[in-house]
Amino acid sequence: GLMLPATLALMVAADAQAYYMEAFSTSALTVVGIMIAGAIIAAFHRPYRAPATQGAGGQRSQAGASAAD
Repeated sequence: GLMLPATLALMVAADAQAYYMEAFSTSALTVVGIMIAGAIIAAFHRPYRAPATQGAGGQRSQAGASAAD
């Protein structure tokens, strides 16, 4: 809607069709660009891995922790 001129409602439908098609193609390309950017970000995303806690009770030994990973 932002790509369409404000005076489009005052134009004849045959003359306005070119503006509608241009706005639609610009909007579609914008959506495709956003989806590609999201795919690139998702491809390089690394999941968050919480650091091991250093506390008493329930702590795995270093040998067991490295063998389990």
